[in-house]
Amino acid sequence: MLNFIRGAVVTAVIGCLVYGGLLVHASRTSHERILPLGEAYHFCGLYLDCHLSAAVDGVEVTDLPNGGQRYTVRVRFASDAARATLVLSHPEATLLDANGRRFGPVEGPHGVELIPEQAILAEFVFESPEVLSSPRLQVAKGGFLEKISERLLVGDPDSFGHAPVTLALSPSP
Repeated sequence: MLNFIRGAVVTAVIGCLVYGGLLVHASRTSHERILPLGEAYHFCGLYLDCHLSAAVDGVEVTDLPNGGQRYTVRVRFASDAARATLVLSHPEATLLDANGRRFGPVEGPHGVELIPEQAILAEFVFESPEVLSSPRLQVAKGGFLEKISERLLVGDPDSFGHAPVTLALSPSP
């Protein structure tokens, strides 16, 4: 019995080391990607259900009196699940610029519920103190357990150390 337990522990440790090595390798060899306007970014969740996606459907930019800009970004959330209703609780969106500055939304949805094979539009509003160079959007699931599971998935853009995947807010030149 002791040999069985020892063997199980050794196997579990080796499995964790191999998985950790794969996670580090996938993250270190990843590169930043900016998806073109309208292209969907796919999420994996707590149950490894990679059926949710987000894509920028449109952007409206207005000038603010202080010289800044307001970005109203319409995001199309979609589900390609065949039967299950999926919930994207507290979706997170961050506006990024070419200099690496990050801006959180001043308005946005608290949650999105999608019936099978449905897409809905949600708006996020951002304000920046000045005109941004090459603005893009980073979208993530907001639930704590979803974040933890994605951080540990090999090859997931939200995994530890993985280069980010962002959504362009303007057409490619």
